[in-house]
Amino acid sequence: MSRPGAEEAAAPDWFTQALAAAPEHRDVEVEGARVHYRVWGDRSLPSLVLVHGGAAHSGWWDHIAPQLHSHRVVAVDLTGHGDSGRRDPYDMKQWAREVVAVAAAEGLDRPVVLGHSMGGWVALTIGVEHPGTVSGVAVIDSPIDRQPPEDERLRDRQRPHRPYATADEAMTR
Repeated sequence: MSRPGAEEAAAPDWFTQALAAAPEHRDVEVEGARVHYRVWGDRSLPSLVLVHGGAAHSGWWDHIAPQLHSHRVVAVDLTGHGDSGRRDPYDMKQWAREVVAVAAAEGLDRPVVLGHSMGGWVALTIGVEHPGTVSGVAVIDSPIDRQPPEDERLRDRQRPHRPYATADEAMTR
């Protein structure tokens, strides 16, 4: 809804063109859970894996990935996010194994892994736990000087689990 007298700004051409470059959607089974991911670009190009932040999904890269013409780009939905399956519990090492498995399923040769926010922690975990599988890791907006809030919450077993009987009850909460 716009203000009276205000004109709607058109999306820039680069953004519209990027969204028109639809990715391929794929899935791979990783340790009992389905992991969904998106793929752009030619297989012969160097590879880049994008890892979203907490409460996000691979679609958050849809306007960025097509701009990276020099790479084959893969964006992962970590379990518990987007179109991937669910697990109980979640942890950084598990998510790192999922990203490594997606890269292997795509036949990526030592990709660069770039993570945003919580995904930055996943990227760093890959660098530590699976150093031979990547050529580098990069992080954007990740609080690397302290434990990620998502990881702290995942470990916090003091918090009660609150199941809701209905979706309406959860939405009301």
